[in-house]
Amino acid sequence: MYQYSISFLHAVRELDLDDDVMVFAPSQDAVPDDLQDGSFKVVTLPVLDRLGAARRMLGRVLPPAVVTRIARLLKSARGNAAEAGRSGVMSDSAAWREWFSQYKLDLLVFTVENDIAFATGIPFVVSIHDLQHKLQPDLPEFAEESDWERREYRMRNAIAGATLVLVDSETGKEDVLNCYGDTGVEPDAVMPLPSAPAHYLRGVPSTDERRAVARRYSLPNDYLFYPAQFWPHKNHNRIVEALGMLAREGMRPHLVLAGSKAGSLRERTYAEMMETAIALGVSEQIRYLGYVPDEDMAALYAGAGALVMPTFFGPTNIPVIEAWHFDLPVITSDLRGIREQVEDAAVLVDPESSASIAEGIRRVLEDTALRTELVASGHKQLAAYTHEDYLARVAQVLSEAKQRIEAARAREGGER
Repeated sequence: MYQYSISFLHAVRELDLDDDVMVFAPSQDAVPDDLQDGSFKVVTLPVLDRLGAARRMLGRVLPPAVVTRIARLLKSARGNAAEAGRSGVMSDSAAWREWFSQYKLDLLVFTVENDIAFATGIPFVVSIHDLQHKLQPDLPEFAEESDWERREYRMRNAIAGATLVLVDSETGKEDVLNCYGDTGVEPDAVMPLPSAPAHYLRGVPSTDERRAVARRYSLPNDYLFYPAQFWPHKNHNRIVEALGMLAREGMRPHLVLAGSKAGSLRERTYAEMMETAIALGVSEQIRYLGYVPDEDMAALYAGAGALVMPTFFGPTNIPVIEAWHFDLPVITSDLRGIREQVEDAAVLVDPESSASIAEGIRRVLEDTALRTELVASGHKQLAAYTHEDYLARVAQVLSEAKQRIEAARAREGGER
């Protein structure tokens, strides 16, 4: 989502719009240096999420289950106080509305769903990346009832109140209309904006750059690559189980992993994966790099033999596009949305089956002709949606939002 946001900002700058553009961010450092060139005024958001701040503080000293119960009590108390209209109680909505009013904004664009979006009273566009809490509610990410409720609250209110809803594909549009059509969202207000490769990956690293990164991370000569944080839905454990199956047949490919494991759930997911790797005797084949800076990612892609990404989330995934850019064969999940994204430019596997993942890896590593076909198909997919196409889509989104805002103002003026 961060890279999605940065790509959107780069597009806005490249379009050189007549509008004055401001960027609201948690901190000045959240905006990359190459975007702090005067194109935008960067404003640091205040910390108004009192409940969230309290929950983070409690999380440092109390078990998660206890924190969840306390947070529910605080949320209930805050809601009861606001409903009762007690003097001195100011809701978060009122605080955000007051704070944003000083900037006299016509439009806000949220690159991920956020409580602030429907609290300011300003017309907004919001990006909805997935609705997996509705489509796959049994995943561990949604095991805590409060996590599901928080996600549902944000999604429903953001979609209901948005001037435009951005999705990654026609499949994403179907999901929004199927899951939240009861909010009154109009079909033509849900606009697909397919993702583009991250801006810093457009160039191809030199041989020297690739060697330098390989030395820095002690990379094997050839490897499967998977850049993903350690959420359970990313399915790392089944990749390791697939490596164990292949090892029994004498095939021992290396796996290089990049992505954060911070947070209790991700730490647990990483630990379970490594326990599996040790039990199956494949731990020496796994190289975990942690969070990797942007400037190293191109070389990591370029040095890989294939992308393996048997995720449970869609509808689309950005690493697939990035892999095509670097001539990598792709192994990914045979799921609705992902199938439509990759068409014939990937080997599709059952993400619930380690054996299927192992077979997909085996096919890509053993079949030279297949690898060549996959790379060629990836090039065709990229050619069908270029950087210029992405810029045009962003321009269309902003133009449509402005027209809708102006039409709404005209209606309001006529009703007075």
